[in-house]
Amino acid sequence: MRISGYGILVALQLAQLAVSPVYSVRTFVSFGHSLTLPCHGDPSRDVDWLFQQDEFPDWLFVVQLRTGAFSSGNGFQGRVESFHLTEPGNYSLTLSPVVYSDLGIYKCQYKDETETLLSDVKLEIRVPSNVSIAMGMSASLPCIGKINMQARAGDLDILWKRGGEKVYQIHKNTITYGPGFENRASVSPEQALYGNMSLTIRQTRFSDEGDYQCFYNSPKERGNPDSASLVVTGHPPQTLTVKAGGLLSIPLYTADPVRDALLEQGLG
Repeated sequence: MRISGYGILVALQLAQLAVSPVYSVRTFVSFGHSLTLPCHGDPSRDVDWLFQQDEFPDWLFVVQLRTGAFSSGNGFQGRVESFHLTEPGNYSLTLSPVVYSDLGIYKCQYKDETETLLSDVKLEIRVPSNVSIAMGMSASLPCIGKINMQARAGDLDILWKRGGEKVYQIHKNTITYGPGFENRASVSPEQALYGNMSLTIRQTRFSDEGDYQCFYNSPKERGNPDSASLVVTGHPPQTLTVKAGGLLSIPLYTADPVRDALLEQGLG
């Protein structure tokens, strides 16, 4: 399953043993892409990766790394890969694809009576709040939030507004639109179940510009970011090449009906 989505800021804060250097890494990754969580230690040791999701107290197993063995925890099956079987001492973990529910704190530690911490990694998020798009193209306005992991598509309750007016709403599989957005605005239910409730607006118009807000669940909670601003620009000029006597196709991007001057002059 491919999960598209928007850039997240991953702050990697690693606390190493006294014999190892202390370092911190900050990098960007997009939902649906891959991320490697670094961890190194003595070769041929049993190591556990644990995960604490944001705002939840429990630590969950991500993977258990054993000599010649590898097992992943619930929610991570098929999405994690380790290096320890081919690179002794390298207990780094690749997570792919990254989904919203992956945000939180990860720690890598020896599986023994000391439970010595090798590294801890905090995944944080930052999404763009300004979107600029050429007229006629599709725009995607970001919105993320915490959706119950047990939720189904029929449980979704998502509302997008602009200037206090409804743009799009999906509630228990029923979709309603605000004026001017009929069949142009959409939210992917599949991606929404992973916390990505981004709004897609097709065939953008200058009249689509403004500040948009996303709400979800009942009672309504604000998504992240609080507001996304859409700017629609003129379409960039294009250079077209055609052979003499060939067919020339000129793309036209407009929100309103226009007259074709070439046809009126008998040149079309």
